[in-house]
Amino acid sequence: NRVDYLKSGGNKQVLTQFQEFLNQKPGDKPFFMWANYSDPHRIFDAKEFEPSPESIHLPARFPDTKLLREDFAGYLGEINRLDVFVGQLVEELKNRGVFENTLIVFIGDNGGALLRGKGTLYDYGIHVPLIVRYPGLAKKGITSGILVSGSDLGPTILDIAGVKPHAEMTGKSFKKALTGDETENHEYLFAVRGAHGSGLPGVSSAFDLSRVVFNQKYKFIYNPMFNLPYHPVDFAGGEMWKDLQIQFSEKKLDKKFENTAIFTKERPMFEFFDLQNDPDEFVNLSGNEQYREQEHRLKTALHRWMIIYRDCVPLPIPPGR
Repeated sequence: NRVDYLKSGGNKQVLTQFQEFLNQKPGDKPFFMWANYSDPHRIFDAKEFEPSPESIHLPARFPDTKLLREDFAGYLGEINRLDVFVGQLVEELKNRGVFENTLIVFIGDNGGALLRGKGTLYDYGIHVPLIVRYPGLAKKGITSGILVSGSDLGPTILDIAGVKPHAEMTGKSFKKALTGDETENHEYLFAVRGAHGSGLPGVSSAFDLSRVVFNQKYKFIYNPMFNLPYHPVDFAGGEMWKDLQIQFSEKKLDKKFENTAIFTKERPMFEFFDLQNDPDEFVNLSGNEQYREQEHRLKTALHRWMIIYRDCVPLPIPPGR
């Protein structure tokens, strides 16, 4: 009852539903429409859009193995197919003469279902794409480096529409960033892990209670359920993951993967990363005396945020500390 139009279906039905929605829109009214695609989502089946596994650039955060290259090529193929689907919606707006007066926001719902991605609080798990197009406001071709949260979308859209955001909205409008203003809205951003699906808390992919706080320089991850090892979301039973575990046990992977919380039996309770010097989050600096002040500052920010939002998880700083 909260929306005027609601339809479900596969990727190929979205265009038809978009056309149907626009046909029903009163001619003198503006519109808001949220369209979802499942790409890029496992199972990776966009075979005709996949690049050659041997030719792709593999991010440094991944072990360079044959099966992982094939897996990542499958992910890129789904992104290429998604580009076609989004292009169909753009063409529809152009055909109806409203493209130049429509705010378009493209965003992902979570990180890619890749190694140390979806289901984790590492960069690949919480860093999602965000592209905004709106002629007359958003400068074409600029890239902003400010911190943006998904909760900022609502206030931003309302701000652009000339509507004052509700006082209880926790997000902040990033409208000014669309013009090139790099003034930060947030000192810190926060994210959490919870249930994924309906599985019991036997593996971290099904249920976890990790929390994270980060700014432009540092990231602090709190793993209350540190006894649960890393367990990948959506591909734990796949050959690529099994192969990586074997290669790790046989010490065939690069040494930089030895101390990361991927293959260890337990994760650290605290993880602290210097994002400027270690953007791939390989070196856990928690407890390092050189970073003691910076780690405590982020831990304190997370502690305060958890209190404000009445988190059910034990606080990261013990009483009297």
